[in-house]
Amino acid sequence: MDNYVYFLREIIDENIIYQFDSQRDIRSDIEFFLENFSEEAENKYPRKIYKTLRYLIIDQMYFILRKEEVPENLIQSMFTIAFHENTYYFMMEKVMQTQQAEIIKSNIHLLNSKDHESVKELYIDALSDLDTELDFTFIDIKKRVENDIYFKYEPIDNLYCKMWAISFYNIESK
Repeated sequence: MDNYVYFLREIIDENIIYQFDSQRDIRSDIEFFLENFSEEAENKYPRKIYKTLRYLIIDQMYFILRKEEVPENLIQSMFTIAFHENTYYFMMEKVMQTQQAEIIKSNIHLLNSKDHESVKELYIDALSDLDTELDFTFIDIKKRVENDIYFKYEPIDNLYCKMWAISFYNIESK
């Protein structure tokens, strides 16, 4: 799996169409990108594809912007979109507590083991369980893509790590 994550990261690095860095970019940059991307996608794709892309982007940007309990010197998060051979690739990078990354890894493993209908059922169950550890960002991603979500993290120290989550959406299969 690690080799595949590196392969996906190479594709993304070579075909970037947008990158948001939470430390450098400001809210107006995000709004400008979303407005332009929405307009372009709405004119280019059928409504179903346009809406799916929009939800995928907004969910992941929200995850990147969400504050984590990490020391000031470790705060780092980035969201990248790439387009290659009719496929949009999305990569989230974020520093977080290793314990939280383990929970996300477990959630993604669970989501990847489910079919589309089971993911919808899991979503409904999670809505009624206020104590759930499932992250709705990843449930929403999995509901909208037909493939797995790829996840990797590397320790920074004994408490924190940097995580990567990669998903992709092929517009031709829709």
